[in-house]
Amino acid sequence: LQREFPALNGEISPEKSELGRLLFFDPILSKNQDMSCATCHNPSLGFSDGFQTAKGSDGNPLPRNTLSLWNAGYETNLFWDGRAPTLEEQMSVPLHGENEMAGSDEETVSKLKAIPAYVDLFDKAYGADSVTIENMQSAIAAFERTLISNNSPFDKYAAGQFEALTAQQRRGLNLFRSAATRCFECHAAPTFGNDNFFVTGVPDLAGQAHDAGRAAIANDGNDGAFKSPTLRNVALSAPYMHNGAFATLEEVV
Repeated sequence: LQREFPALNGEISPEKSELGRLLFFDPILSKNQDMSCATCHNPSLGFSDGFQTAKGSDGNPLPRNTLSLWNAGYETNLFWDGRAPTLEEQMSVPLHGENEMAGSDEETVSKLKAIPAYVDLFDKAYGADSVTIENMQSAIAAFERTLISNNSPFDKYAAGQFEALTAQQRRGLNLFRSAATRCFECHAAPTFGNDNFFVTGVPDLAGQAHDAGRAAIANDGNDGAFKSPTLRNVALSAPYMHNGAFATLEEVV
């Protein structure tokens, strides 16, 4: 049961992570200074947002459900369709998207340079004259790589603490790993996620166009194939699937 976590998908340091933590929660990065990364990735909601699909800055729904950021630092295919290989590249989409944060790089850098505390933190993390969009994205990504869940009751059970799981949970784990369900094939330990793409037959939402998933961005992608997100802290991040089609874990199963 016990397996080593893979390598993180990029750099991390205490100075970068602390700067990134402040930036993650700061709406100054958005055009109207009313939306931060945490607007859609709320810590109390498993770094998701609780909506069926994400909400744009105009209040209108976006096409897909907001993915949790727990253990995202181990992933090499970001977004439901895997179009971004790193967290730095991934965050460029919401930072610049017109119906999301809609930030202007020039304006954002200017706003950050006008705050002495930020200038000091950038200098400590990256050296002198280092307030740039690239370093901003690097710092936020470094913070996101600290969002690691690796000491759950399952981890204690896998390390030999048999009573860390209840009898019901142990029965569930056995079913999860069985040939009858094959859950483990797509949600493998230790992250209980997968950077590959699978067609599970999730229904399209009424009134919403069919989402081709991986097929829309990769020549070898299957229609309706999406990555298997982590199951760690999954109880916090309902609703589920790429379009939020299922409200509960029971429905997912």
